[in-house]
Amino acid sequence: MSLSHMMVEEAGISDRIVAGRDVIELFDAPSRTVFGEQVLDRLPLAERIENLRLTVQRSDGSTFLALASVAQIGEDVIELVLKNVDFLVDLEQRLRIKRERLTAVLEGTGAAIWAWNTHTRELAVNDRWAQIAGYETEDLAPITVETWQSLCHPDDFEREREAMARHLSGHSSTYEGRVRLRHRDGSWVWVRINGRVTSRDANGNPEWVNGIFLDITEEILGHTRLRRAEEALDKAARLAGLGGWEVDLRDNQITWSPETCRLHNVPTGFTPDSLEAAYAFYPEAARPVLMQAVDKALREGTGWDLELPFRPRGGAEMWVRTIGEVHFENGVPVRMSGAFQDITKHKHRADALRLSNERMELAVMSAGIGIWEADIVTSELTFDDRLRARFGMPDDRTPLIRDWIELLDAGSRPIFRSAWTAAVRHGTPLDVSVRATIAGETRWFHISARVYEGNTADPDRLVGVCRDSTAHHRMTEDLKRERTWLETSLSSIGDGVITADPEGRVRWMNPVAEALTGMTVEEAFGRRSDGVFRVINEVTGRPCADPVADCLATGKIVSLEANATLINGQGKVIAVDDSVAPILSEDGECLGAIMVFRDVSEQRERTRLMEQHANLDQTTGLPNRRWFTAALSNALARGYSERQQDFLVFCDLDSFKQVNDLHGHAMGDVILRDVGRILRRSFADAHLVARLGGDEFAIIACNTDQDTLRQRLQALCAEIARLADQHALAPAARSLGASAGAVHLAEHFDNRAETLRAADAACYRAKQNGRGQVVFAEELMEADRSIGRGEEDLYQLLEHAISQNALSVHFQEIHTVEETDGAPARMVELLARLKAPEGRLIPAGAFIPVAERSGLIFRLDQWMLRKALALVASDRFGHDTMLCVNMSGASVGSDQFCLEVLELLEGAGRRTSGNICLEITETVALHDPEKVANFARKLRATGAKVALDDFGAGMSSIRHLHSLKVDFLKLDGSFVRDIQTSRLTRLTLSCFVDLAREIGAETIAEFVETNDIRKEMAALGVDYVQGYLLHVPEAVDRDDHST
Repeated sequence: MSLSHMMVEEAGISDRIVAGRDVIELFDAPSRTVFGEQVLDRLPLAERIENLRLTVQRSDGSTFLALASVAQIGEDVIELVLKNVDFLVDLEQRLRIKRERLTAVLEGTGAAIWAWNTHTRELAVNDRWAQIAGYETEDLAPITVETWQSLCHPDDFEREREAMARHLSGHSSTYEGRVRLRHRDGSWVWVRINGRVTSRDANGNPEWVNGIFLDITEEILGHTRLRRAEEALDKAARLAGLGGWEVDLRDNQITWSPETCRLHNVPTGFTPDSLEAAYAFYPEAARPVLMQAVDKALREGTGWDLELPFRPRGGAEMWVRTIGEVHFENGVPVRMSGAFQDITKHKHRADALRLSNERMELAVMSAGIGIWEADIVTSELTFDDRLRARFGMPDDRTPLIRDWIELLDAGSRPIFRSAWTAAVRHGTPLDVSVRATIAGETRWFHISARVYEGNTADPDRLVGVCRDSTAHHRMTEDLKRERTWLETSLSSIGDGVITADPEGRVRWMNPVAEALTGMTVEEAFGRRSDGVFRVINEVTGRPCADPVADCLATGKIVSLEANATLINGQGKVIAVDDSVAPILSEDGECLGAIMVFRDVSEQRERTRLMEQHANLDQTTGLPNRRWFTAALSNALARGYSERQQDFLVFCDLDSFKQVNDLHGHAMGDVILRDVGRILRRSFADAHLVARLGGDEFAIIACNTDQDTLRQRLQALCAEIARLADQHALAPAARSLGASAGAVHLAEHFDNRAETLRAADAACYRAKQNGRGQVVFAEELMEADRSIGRGEEDLYQLLEHAISQNALSVHFQEIHTVEETDGAPARMVELLARLKAPEGRLIPAGAFIPVAERSGLIFRLDQWMLRKALALVASDRFGHDTMLCVNMSGASVGSDQFCLEVLELLEGAGRRTSGNICLEITETVALHDPEKVANFARKLRATGAKVALDDFGAGMSSIRHLHSLKVDFLKLDGSFVRDIQTSRLTRLTLSCFVDLAREIGAETIAEFVETNDIRKEMAALGVDYVQGYLLHVPEAVDRDDHST
């Protein structure tokens, strides 16, 4: 026997020592037996024998494990190759310990493992992943990102998807998140997620992301998981088909069971011709392995148990477990038999588990979890590198458990010792939270471990994990501070705040609530909310419903009813407004309610004044047009027989313009107030006496007849005429008087429009008949026909002017309130005028109603817009001047017209449209606020501006301003004229200016006819002014000399 140099060095045996010795003496006794049976007894060797496990003895008596390869290379010479594999023993031991540690990590953390392929959207998870949500993996298959989305709370999913996107784009080294999962029983389970990109594709893009889930609900349903696991195992057992086979070696007859035939995808009863035919079902690379195992079994009588790739006839490759043994008779092999099982799923799962374990190790590292192990007998600690570095443990010695305890703060040491003692003595899991100060920084840690038994069945070590929970602890402390901050903030705000528990009992109030309710927190605590916050309706005097009780009953936000008034503990009455909202937990449970309320006494009083202003004429104190319109509608709504004695009267002052022109508006207002007093006195029994505006008044007279009413109206007109002498009016104004037209409400007229038209026509005829006349509508049948013929003539004239571009366009400048005389105008308003055949101008007030009734208004408005665009394009007023064009209510109400206007503006281009402002009257906006708001929004999108004209005439528009986005509010002239005589008018205009600023609009005051009014407008903060003081309208065309 000769030895190689490597053998001499490995075994410590020299050629001199082994000279003349048998090679079998190199091995220990058991290995000599194996070597004799497997090698010497089979000489001469037909083939090489591989992978014999033999124990070799060294010269010093020690041994080592070797893998032997034997081959006969000569007649009396064999070659023996020995490979030292002692390292396998150490490796197997280390692998066993590592497996135990990984098991401890999983059990100690309750972690679930997941792997996501960003390309295929495949989501690979372990069973624990599904169990956290109450499922088994099979229940959710196939598992994709959509599966995860269906379980995840919608609010959390969007947030975590963004966080994952940031990680995938490289903005974070790891992904961390926390979400709620919908449990199978309908509850929510909270989990913490950690993960990171573990592999990338050839382009460097993320491919696989791996991580773990930690169930942080501490509500592990072990019995449910166990039951489901048992069901899965039962199902697997039923589905695990095992096939049998047998080979008669005497006649080479092969027999397959039906299950074996099925697995081979051949008909039942199929019989291979030979073993080679059976081997052909295996891939070429696997056949030698199976054939060697069969040959060895035939030679040595040993069985085999192999897992090999396999391809059934016409099918895809799969994995099978083939088990077999040889039966001998008188030392001669006569039969082989065994089993055949499809293990494809098991193989794939095993491979997946191996890969998952590898990824889990990586995920645990990325989650910042440290692993530790303690020897109970010696108290020695083993830390992984992460944990050792975290606690600053030295590398040059093995730390003991007491060293770890000493690193903890004094308050945490007894907690840890108690948990350690319980785990060692009783085997209970260790699970504590402790605090430690490391390198001057205080941190919190969550430590958990499980006891493991040694060979003696006694506990010999703890294996566990340590997680840095400082962030969670700090978050808890932050929440406590946040609550304190919130209570402090609520105590300092100007609104009263009351919180109540689910039974509606008061728990807390801020100082404002104490002041308003007249109770301290101590007095109110525990009392029902309606005993602290007692409210009644100030109009009806009835108690209001308890808003806190309503909120708790419905689970919705509740507000107080209108006109609510608080009666506090001292009996003081306070107008209040409030809202109550439920306080809900994350799972929707009602924890109570919070009520926020405030004193709105001043606001309610201001609203009352504004409502009064909306219904009363500020000069005369009479009801205004708004009140009159509602009253007339109510009167007409009564039965025909009930209004047999009712009349509507229009009373129009004669020569009132001369009073204003000669004596000023102040005297005009005096006359108006006197007329109002005369009307109230003369018709004290009337249903209503109102001022419609300007010099127009109206009376709804009740319980009278035509002759009596005529006499009373004639007396009224005569008394008004005497005012000229009473106030010593100038001769040109001495013709002051009144004319009246009346309509019998029970005759001929069934709706408000017809009634108003008839009264207006009667009054018009009375003025035509001369000063102080009274005319009834019933007397105007022939006159109506005459008026109809006159309107037809006006229609023909207007239609011809539009068709022939013969309309006269005038303009009036609009200046900023601070501009000095002579400064160029920033804006101008275009005014349509119609030329009569003799050359005089017909005012818009005469032909606009005809245009509206005939439908010409659409063409007229469109013609004016085209004219404005042409003026902008020609730079008639300069490139910085804005041109304002009026839009009638009928036009704005037409969808087709609005569409054509938008097309005109878009076609003109944004630069031209930007110098156009379309004026829409407030009454139009009130009629259909939503439609007007939509039209205004589209107008502004073209670059054009929008103004709300006559603002204040219909006060109800105020509530629509938040949705009706406009650039300008044109304040109604009736307010501007009354600014110097009415404090309420000043207050109203101030409110309008504030409202405009609030919505981002500028204000334009119309009818500014004196410097005093202009100064008043400047004091109020109005932006622009318009009126005869600044500019008398003139023709756009300088050659137009119409008058």
